[in-house]
Amino acid sequence: MGVVYKALDTHLDRFVALKLLPPEALSDPDRRRRFVQEAKAASALRRPAIVTIHDIDAFEGTWSIAIEYVASTTLDRLIPARGVRLREALRIAIQVTEAMAKAHSAGILHRDLKPGNLIVAGEGTVSSTRAAMSSRRDVL
Repeated sequence: MGVVYKALDTHLDRFVALKLLPPEALSDPDRRRRFVQEAKAASALRRPAIVTIHDIDAFEGTWSIAIEYVASTTLDRLIPARGVRLREALRIAIQVTEAMAKAHSAGILHRDLKPGNLIVAGEGTVSSTRAAMSSRRDVL
């Protein structure tokens, strides 16, 4: 649904992950409203294992989300062909479960939870991207 770039926030001198959404993805006013609502709901979450949304914006027909940049790689790239050891799998699962429980208690559901949407920082901290989260009332 979009392309993510590493970008420099020149106002605050920090890197962000900038997700650009194509105009056709949000040309429908109802989808645009839901997109903004979902970003607002997800940005209210404060949890180490959930990246922070800094801003959403529209410019020249393209919508973007500025997300906390975490020097990391996605979990799908870290899992070897033969899988991971049980201890490592449990360490990851606990972090993801705690983050999703926090989101769920705030009425947020992650609509696309998969290793490609989970990022792992150098110290082993797992984070979920919020771009795939949705307000529960929009899902039900």
